[in-house]
Amino acid sequence: MKLHSIKEEQLYSIEEVREHNTETDAWVVIDGKVLDVTSWVPKHPGGSHLIAAFAGNDCSDEFAAFHFPQTYSFLKTYQVGELKGGGSVPHEEREFHKLRRKLWDQGLFNIEAWYFVACILRVLAFALPAFLLISRGGNISLKLVGGVCLGFFEQQSLLMAHDFLHRAVFKKRNASFWGGWFTGSVCGGVGAAWWRRDHFIHHALTNVLGVDPSAGADPFVFIDSKQFLDKKRGAFDYFTLRAQPWLYFPICLFFARFNLHFISILASPGKLIDAFGVSLFFAWKYLLLSQLSSAREMVVVWSVAHSVCSVLHLQLNVAHFPTYMWNKEHVHDRGFLYHQIITTMNITCSRFEHWFHGGLEYQIEHHMFPLLPRNQLGNVAPEVKKLLKKTDLPYRTEGFFQANVTCWKMIKNVTEECLQRRKRTPAR
Repeated sequence: MKLHSIKEEQLYSIEEVREHNTETDAWVVIDGKVLDVTSWVPKHPGGSHLIAAFAGNDCSDEFAAFHFPQTYSFLKTYQVGELKGGGSVPHEEREFHKLRRKLWDQGLFNIEAWYFVACILRVLAFALPAFLLISRGGNISLKLVGGVCLGFFEQQSLLMAHDFLHRAVFKKRNASFWGGWFTGSVCGGVGAAWWRRDHFIHHALTNVLGVDPSAGADPFVFIDSKQFLDKKRGAFDYFTLRAQPWLYFPICLFFARFNLHFISILASPGKLIDAFGVSLFFAWKYLLLSQLSSAREMVVVWSVAHSVCSVLHLQLNVAHFPTYMWNKEHVHDRGFLYHQIITTMNITCSRFEHWFHGGLEYQIEHHMFPLLPRNQLGNVAPEVKKLLKKTDLPYRTEGFFQANVTCWKMIKNVTEECLQRRKRTPAR
């Protein structure tokens, strides 16, 4: 039952809604209902920037992607009217909505305890040999094996944090956060409060230049020529642009993890809790490595673990870097489904490799249904392929090695394009 009847003067055109497009005056449309969410902006658990990015627009699919069905009752508080005509829904979006309802009706969004237990056991399967071989291993070879296990323990912990913070293990927001904080911050060394805010922006605004925090790493990695050319650039920027094809893999495998350790504290909306969690990570890791017989062994074993875990950066980048980039002015031109499909690709792998990717091989399915537990992503993949074939949308997938080659070629092409444009630009 509606909170109140909608009178003629409470009907708004989309043009009228678009006038309310700032953090201090934010209206959105969800399922044809016009909401004034200005007072909710600073309280939003996903961050104020996320609502501000959709202020003045229809965000029905984005809301459905990140909220459980019971959340819809909360919207009545903010309703000020309805959209004139209810808005038109493209054919591809209607088909997508049918599939989403089908998955909810089939119970695929329900969390299955057995899979969560299996993931915990997998993490422990790397943790136990890592701690035993590093602290009690006899020769250096065993200690290096321990370093490899330690790296996989951290990588798998971060993948578990991804599950927790997507509320794909616990439905309760607080339980999900603290699970993500323990596995991500304490075990993995990345601030959970920072990750949750930035990752949700990444999901809602994938590959939107200047908005998606995961779209490149200015001034070291540029993934689109617009990203480089839209700013005034100096000598250092051109040096890193020329070097990026050769520095990309070293940056991912060594420096990127350092960046996450510190940026996830400095840029965190919850600095104290993230700093505490990452400090615990460094504390237990130092205590473990101090069991080794020399400083040299400590450095070698740490380097092995660090590099193994850092492969996660390559896993994350290949899902989006080689795909389409959006300008923020045009992000609302097409619907949610088109945006996610055109900016995301999957990794082709065997069932055995699933543990290594932790569900990230199904990035298309994950971006379409962020609340879906990772054990269901492979089950819905055939349905997604069928949907995309019916709606003439691409389902892009490459092997992990080939995807990294594609990613490198794209970065090299960006470098060449920017340098060519510089040559063509007349001096002033």
